[in-house]
Amino acid sequence: MKKVSVVFFYVLVFSVSVFANYAENTRQGILAYKSGNYLEAARYFKAAYQERPGDKLEKYYLLAVKKYKEQSTLNSQTITATQEEQKQWMQWVLICTDTILITSSIILYIDMRKAVDNYEERYDLLDNTNYENFNILNSVRDEAQIKQNTFGTVAVIAGAVTAYTLVDFFLLKLVFPKELSLNYDLHKQEIKLAFKKEF
Repeated sequence: MKKVSVVFFYVLVFSVSVFANYAENTRQGILAYKSGNYLEAARYFKAAYQERPGDKLEKYYLLAVKKYKEQSTLNSQTITATQEEQKQWMQWVLICTDTILITSSIILYIDMRKAVDNYEERYDLLDNTNYENFNILNSVRDEAQIKQNTFGTVAVIAGAVTAYTLVDFFLLKLVFPKELSLNYDLHKQEIKLAFKKEF
């Protein structure tokens, strides 16, 4: 009789424990589902279903899985859209930077040529005739040298940035889309900007 009571006691404890786990998993699953954590909800519903299979729990589990997939798809689309916006922003940054640097290089080159021409003209006129003229020539020469150095620096930077833009446009495709390209028409002998779009 004592052995039967002990066995009954353990069976009762086990049953209560299983039911408690089932109830807790179901409760946690509902809370997770309501909070929008569908993956966690599916995990709890699955654990509860394994303890006490039933159509209702199976329905909740499948619904949580469906919601999780929809949520994942939406998040993926949002991430893709954000990445595309960042790429478009970078495209404009590169193009504007190239334009500014090339324009600055042209302006600095014109200014440099004027400074060099001014030095050459003064050199021909003054020709180091006295100490005062010598100082004037040195001042004009230094000014021309500074403008040459400035132009050279900006020109190198402009060339490097423009080269990167062209390499990315034709080869790397890190910023510019793969569908965008330049094509040369042999018959019409002209260059066209092409954009391939998949339907």
